[in-house]
Amino acid sequence: MRYCIEIKYFFLLVLFLSISVLGNAQKDTIKDRIQIINADFLNVDRFNGKEIQYLYTDIIVLHKKTYLFCDSAIIQGNKMRAWSHVRIVEGDSLQIYCDTLNYNGDLLQAECIGNVVLRHHDRQLFTPKLDYDLKKRIASYYSGGQLASNTTHLTSKRGYYYAKQEQAYFKDSVNVILENNMNLQSDSLVFDAKNQKVIFTGPTNIQENEMSIYTEDGYHDVVNQHSYFNRAPHYTKGSQKADAQTIQFFNQENVVTLKTDAWVRDSLQEAKGDSIYINNATDWIHIIGNGFYKDKDRELRGEHITYNKKSKSLQVSGRTTVNEGKSVITADQLIYSGDNDLGTAFGHVVYEDTSSGFSIICDTFYYNKKDERYIPIGNKKYIASPFDNDTLYMTADSLIAETRYEVADTFKVLLAFKHVKMWSKKMQGLCDSLFFDSRDSVFRLYYDPVMWSDTSQFSGDTIFMYLKNKALDQIHINQKAFIINDSQVGLTNQVKGRNIVSFFVDKKLNHVNVDGNAESVYFIQDESNAYIGANIIQCSQMKIVFNDAEKIDKIHFYTKPEGKMVPVKDGKLKFLDGFENRSNTKPTSLQDILK
Repeated sequence: MRYCIEIKYFFLLVLFLSISVLGNAQKDTIKDRIQIINADFLNVDRFNGKEIQYLYTDIIVLHKKTYLFCDSAIIQGNKMRAWSHVRIVEGDSLQIYCDTLNYNGDLLQAECIGNVVLRHHDRQLFTPKLDYDLKKRIASYYSGGQLASNTTHLTSKRGYYYAKQEQAYFKDSVNVILENNMNLQSDSLVFDAKNQKVIFTGPTNIQENEMSIYTEDGYHDVVNQHSYFNRAPHYTKGSQKADAQTIQFFNQENVVTLKTDAWVRDSLQEAKGDSIYINNATDWIHIIGNGFYKDKDRELRGEHITYNKKSKSLQVSGRTTVNEGKSVITADQLIYSGDNDLGTAFGHVVYEDTSSGFSIICDTFYYNKKDERYIPIGNKKYIASPFDNDTLYMTADSLIAETRYEVADTFKVLLAFKHVKMWSKKMQGLCDSLFFDSRDSVFRLYYDPVMWSDTSQFSGDTIFMYLKNKALDQIHINQKAFIINDSQVGLTNQVKGRNIVSFFVDKKLNHVNVDGNAESVYFIQDESNAYIGANIIQCSQMKIVFNDAEKIDKIHFYTKPEGKMVPVKDGKLKFLDGFENRSNTKPTSLQDILK
């Protein structure tokens, strides 16, 4: 009896285990199959040994974690065809609406046909036909579609929406409409819906009002209004154009950056450099690396250029060149404030006036643009000016060059103060102050001036040097005028008077007119050019004629001349009142006047 009971329990245990295993298998099978949650009407039919279910009205079907809603459906095995008000709902808020649905539960694929709308978070995708892979969570369309996400609207002939990554891939005739009427047209791009970013993966044209951009790579951040364009983008807005290897727009800050081979130009200005940073909010432009900037007023070159379009302020570093009208400034660094019209150039400064040909060379340089006033400072500053097919160099404690404006006339002037020194191969000079006026091309030397032209020394209270065709034409010596002319070693011709005017012909001293209290000591030569004596003459006026070697050839005396001839040895000892041979102070080179 006891044995029978144990066998009975054994069979009950086997039966229980068999039911448990069968129950779990049935649960797994049911989980993988389409389950009908609700239908107002249900008909079941069999065809060729297969069960077909017909459902009508208020249908709810569950497959795995996906719900399907519709008005009519046919279910055969794990496949379903649905009509009218079809809706697919996934757990993370993804929904698909359509007119007709072909659903394959084994492959986890849905074919949605007619008025398809895919909704996922804040975005909606509209298309006539959509294929949705529930396993990979990828929606695809091939007959045209439109995606709307906040202020972004995208259309294309083909597209793919990755629900898991929340990214959409658009192909063929892509068109994007963004906020502020920005429109993008492309053959291929990606929309990162989660981060609200449009990513360009092929040739793309962007249009916003008058702005047009071409790019082949990059992105547009919809939320932060930040755009990045790569692969030789091209920008156009009205007359403005821009090129670089990469261009970035920060719309909220109103900033544009161009990197590598950057170039920006319009009808009024042009900028080039390795990189360009444009802040339209503050009107500042930064050009970094091989900088070049040009507008109607000036042309700038330097390693780093910072320029303000509104105030015209600028900073240029690296070896710098600023070309403004007929002026060119070259320096290691230049700073200009447009608000107070004050500029400073630093380091090996060279200023060139292309209209007159003169230059200023110095260590540091102050200038203003309105008055074209230039003030060099430093220990080794000088001015270089074309003179007699050569260059005349001038230095002083203070030098100023400026442009002056009078009625119907504009002219340049040069002022020099304290320890003025001039040197060229044919003319040298010293004085305490100097003034040059471009209208008459006259150098005016004041306070104990002295000049040398070849073998002649000129001195007086003031000296005026008249230039013609950038060569010496006349020298006017006013008050206490004195000329010393060396005929040979130890023999010095002397001329003095109230005023003396020296005339140059073919760039050589030709003759001298002496007016008022004229006196002279000059040595006479015979036909063999041997010196035979010295003439000492006094009169009211005289004219001294020089030969081609700029030596005294003859003298004409006017108004009661008085004089005598003395031996050469006595003439050597005769010095007129005011005689001072200053040849020991005569500048001998550019380096000499810069000491």
